[in-house]
Amino acid sequence: MTRRIPMLALIAPVLLVLLSACGSDTMSGYQRYEDDKNGFALQYPEDWEQLHGTGALVTFMAPAEPGSPGRPNATVTMEPVPGDMTPEAYLERAKPLLAQLLPKYAFGDQESVKVGGVDAVRYTYTIEIQEHRMNLVGYALLTNNKAYVITAGALADQYERYADTFEKICRSMEIL
Repeated sequence: MTRRIPMLALIAPVLLVLLSACGSDTMSGYQRYEDDKNGFALQYPEDWEQLHGTGALVTFMAPAEPGSPGRPNATVTMEPVPGDMTPEAYLERAKPLLAQLLPKYAFGDQESVKVGGVDAVRYTYTIEIQEHRMNLVGYALLTNNKAYVITAGALADQYERYADTFEKICRSMEIL
């Protein structure tokens, strides 16, 4: 008596291997950071250092460059906001505060975007600290009465080398 094995039984192991390989959405060269307590996740370069206790929820820092007075970095903060506030209104409220707190602050531009399906605003600005100019990009995502703000920046002479990395980090943000 010949026993027939269903076709699905033959291809199921292959499908499982293929599906598990496809299940990872992590970009090549990046690793996933997940903060269940604060309800977000994002990806950052594998060779970047992860820091806590810096005044932000988390900070990611690029490897130090010899002779450079600073390290490119990205930070995530969060604060409660009224439920009807838009990302654009949040940014307008933040601009005067940024001008007060940051030395030689100059606002660049802004645009409305979506990040992970969430309404957000992308903005740029510069600051100057001890004669070192920094270029920064920020994204403010508002959802569930919270503003999640990702800010990434570097010294002006380093910024262009890291601009794509900053965009990947910021646009990888997910609200859990």
